[in-house]
Amino acid sequence: MKLSALLSFAVILFTQVVTAQQMFPYERDISNKENYILKEISFKAAEKKDSITIYGTLAMPKSGFEKLVIIVPGSGADTQYSHYKLTDKLLQHNIAVYRYDDRGTGKSGGKNNSANYTIDQMSAELYNAFKVLKKTTELNGKKIGMLGHSQGGMVTMGAYKLGAKPNFLIQWATPVQKHGAFLKYQLTKRPERFTDIFKYETLEEKLTVMESLHKVAEENPELDSWPLSKKLDKVSKKIGYDEKRYTRFPYMTLTSEKAVVQKNLEPLYKNADFPLLYIVGSADDFVDANAETALLKNFANPNITVKVYDKLNHYLGNTLLTSESMYAINETPANEIANWIKNL
Repeated sequence: MKLSALLSFAVILFTQVVTAQQMFPYERDISNKENYILKEISFKAAEKKDSITIYGTLAMPKSGFEKLVIIVPGSGADTQYSHYKLTDKLLQHNIAVYRYDDRGTGKSGGKNNSANYTIDQMSAELYNAFKVLKKTTELNGKKIGMLGHSQGGMVTMGAYKLGAKPNFLIQWATPVQKHGAFLKYQLTKRPERFTDIFKYETLEEKLTVMESLHKVAEENPELDSWPLSKKLDKVSKKIGYDEKRYTRFPYMTLTSEKAVVQKNLEPLYKNADFPLLYIVGSADDFVDANAETALLKNFANPNITVKVYDKLNHYLGNTLLTSESMYAINETPANEIANWIKNL
């Protein structure tokens, strides 16, 4: 999840359309490119009745490799140059990496619209990428896994639900609890992020409204955005959540917001039949490290390994989040991720 998105995820009060560009300020190219074989691989993604082309790059160590990781970043716009420090680390350990430009960024077509770009759409795109990679000659006989950071972890689970069968999966600071429980944690931990949509005196009042609206989405998991909005409006009137209680738009206005709260991915974790590593920093203020890891351990799935890094943040860094430090993952988790993959 990008820094700007981290401060406003599911509380965005405008439609953000990202224009195409090659690289964002928080991204970098890989180091020592001469040591790797780079191959552009594209795939199709549905866009209403037509389709758009999503472009990515497969980076393969010239010295040979046995495993590939598809890296899926969090919410907000990313090109294939995200998570550059982790990518360098994986390549140095002879692990191939595939990353792609989000729709509307880099070479990829379409528009990157945070209001309407849902988890389901992203998951379908990732599934298409997975299918193309499975048929790529250079990857014949290789183990293919996915790494999802933050919302990207929800996307990897969505692709798995659609039929992607990874050899392994890494979930990095991903919301595991169903129906947007992580948003309650955010509201408690950093209530200033929700100032414009919950104009109440107390945290208890804000949580009560959030829980009431979440319940509507929970009870209607398959309902499309507009019909769900009508049910949300009805409940809002009942509990007195009117225009005096928000600045411009009410909570759960955006289609993407509703889709997140409707999701229940817990059964996928319970029944995962492949190696799964869940990693998170104890200082994460986006997801509740204690609650998420306790839930995973309660599933008692022997395929799941849980690791909490003391005092590290949402990006597994130990510095204040800036555009410069955002993808600067700490050396310890970076090495442990690479070694976990190598030892599979």
